[in-house]
Amino acid sequence: MRWALFVALMAGQEDLLHPQDPIVERRAGGWRLKLRVKGSLPDGAVVQIRIYPQLYVYREEARVIERTIPETLPPGRRAQFKSGNAEVHTELIVLRTVTIRYRIDPDEGGAAVECVRRDVALGSLSARGRAMQEDHDRPLSIHRDLMKALDKLEGALKAQDVARAAAAVVGPLNEVRAKCAKEGPCTAALGLLDTVASDAITYASWLASRRAAEKASSGGEDPAVLDDPEGGGGPAPEPGDGVNRGSGDITAVTVDLLRKRASMAPAVHRAESTMFLLHETELLLRGAVEGRAADASDLKALAEGADFLEKKLAEEFPKGTGGVLRSAMVAMKGERTAEMAAHLEAVARCLQAAARL
Repeated sequence: MRWALFVALMAGQEDLLHPQDPIVERRAGGWRLKLRVKGSLPDGAVVQIRIYPQLYVYREEARVIERTIPETLPPGRRAQFKSGNAEVHTELIVLRTVTIRYRIDPDEGGAAVECVRRDVALGSLSARGRAMQEDHDRPLSIHRDLMKALDKLEGALKAQDVARAAAAVVGPLNEVRAKCAKEGPCTAALGLLDTVASDAITYASWLASRRAAEKASSGGEDPAVLDDPEGGGGPAPEPGDGVNRGSGDITAVTVDLLRKRASMAPAVHRAESTMFLLHETELLLRGAVEGRAADASDLKALAEGADFLEKKLAEEFPKGTGGVLRSAMVAMKGERTAEMAAHLEAVARCLQAAARL
C-alpha cells in the first residue's frame, strides 16, 4: 500500500482528491455531518480532514467586524480509503459556513497533497436562518446581565467591606462568561461580552486581594479610597482598555471604561446579524454566477430572514440594505444571470459598510 500511495502522490495532485458535498442530518441537540471524499488512492491510504468554522470577530481598536477562521488548529479527523472512497462523521451544535481542508501525508517520501474548499455552507439556508432568528435575543440578554454585574462592581467600590463586595461580583461575571461560551451563529457580540467580562473579573479579583492586603496592613481598617494607586496589592491590572493609568481615580475609570466597551455589544450584534444575511445572499449570488440556480426554498428563507431583521432592527436596519437584498432576490428568482455580478458588487458594498462601527 505504501508503494502504491507513493506512486499515486508522485503522479501529481490533479484529480487525486474529489470532496463531495457535505451531508447534514438532524440529531437530538445538534447535527451530524458526513464528509465524503473520492480519490484515486489505494485502499488503506489515510486522509485527514479539518473543519475551520468561519466566525464573526469584533476588533475593538479598529471598531470593525471581520469574518475569519480561528487561529487555533481544529481537531483533525482521519479516514481510510476503501475502493476509492473515504468518509468521516462528526457532530455539530451550530450550522455555519466553514472552510474544509483535506490532506494526505505520504508515509515515505513525496509531497503531501491538500485540497481546500472554502465557503462551504453546512445544512440548508432555512436551518441556518432559523438558528439565527432563534438565537437573536440571547446576546442582548447577556449584555443586560453584564451591565448589571458592572453596576455591582461599581457599587463595590463604595461598600464598607470593598474586598468582600468585589469578590461577590466575580460569580455573576463568571455566569456571563458561561452564557457566552454557548455556541451560536453570530459570534462577534458574544466575543466582546466575554472579553469585557473576563477583564472585569481580573479587575474585581485584583481589587478584592488588594483591599484585603491593605486592610491587613492597616490593622483591620478598610480604606474607602485608594490613596496610592501603585501600592498595596501590587500594580493595577490592564484588562483591555478598561484601565487608564493616567487617571487620578483608577477604580472609577476602570469600571466606567468597562461599561463603555460593553455598551458596544448591541451595535455589534445588529451589524453582525446584517452581515450574516448579506453573506448568505452573497453565497447564493456567487452560485448563480457559476451556473447553480438558487433554490426556491433558499430564496424563501432569505426573504424571511430579511423580514425578521427589518422588524427586529426597525429604524436601525441599515438604510439601503433591504433594497439591495430584495433586488438580488428578484434577480435570482428570475434567473437573470447577466445582473448577478452587479448585485454581488452591491452586496459587497453593504458588507463593508455594515462591518464598520
